Amino acid sequence: MTKVSIVLEDKQGEGFLATVLGLPECKAQGVNRQEALDNIQKVLFDHLQGSEIIEINIDTEHPLLKLAGIFQDDPQFNDMLAFIEADRRELDAKLQAEGTESNPAG
Repeated sequence: MTKVSIVLEDKQGEGFLATVLGLPECKAQGVNRQEALDNIQKVLFDHLQGSEIIEINIDTEHPLLKLAGIFQDDPQFNDMLAFIEADRRELDAKLQAEGTESNPAG
């Protein structure tokens, strides 16, 4: 059994409209909520009849991954990391003293 997400809209006096997320061509209406859900199941079943869902892997490499580890043998790399860590701690202490916390996410 596979779960499918449905957008169910109340059309305010005109019944309900159900649409399968990702398949905008699969829509069904009903005078009430349950009828719209029953109808969308039929539409989706008809749409998928004779079809199959296949997952494939696509080999893609993010361009930044090519740069990962390029400084691992640099003799100054650990010094740079220590400098960054010390600078971060100093900034965090300053922000905490001001009553704010750092937010690395934004």
